[in-house]
Amino acid sequence: MDGVGGYEGWSWIFIMEGLLTVVVVIDAYSFIDNYPSTAHFLGTPERTFIHARLATSSDAANEEASDRANARAALADYRCWLYGFGFHTMSLSLYTLSLFLPTIIKQSGYSSAEAQLLTVTPYAIALILTVVVAILSEKTRLRAPFIWHALLWVS
Repeated sequence: MDGVGGYEGWSWIFIMEGLLTVVVVIDAYSFIDNYPSTAHFLGTPERTFIHARLATSSDAANEEASDRANARAALADYRCWLYGFGFHTMSLSLYTLSLFLPTIIKQSGYSSAEAQLLTVTPYAIALILTVVVAILSEKTRLRAPFIWHALLWVS
């Protein structure tokens, strides 16, 4: 589509993805409810149950001041550091792959369009594996083994 409408090919990617997003948002706005109380598909007992569950599990009911003592406590907590390390370790591989894979493939002699199409394969496999792992994890009621195996595979 390079040159169509006076736009370069890469511009059309943004235009098409943006239009698809706008269409989905407009469609979703008509059937997604904001609150359990406005969900037409819920009965009164279900709404009551959901409101009670939200009241007990929501952090909005907790009064916690944001001050230096809480910040120091968070910085001293090893779990915060482990979470940050894990998050950035996983994000590094994700963003490295997503940002540089088209360039790496293009340097192998493929055209820009072919390189973009070839980057779909890892994401398609990831989509399938995500669904399969979620189903297996739910059936076996095990989470940690699946997480550890996934982390070993991506590393």
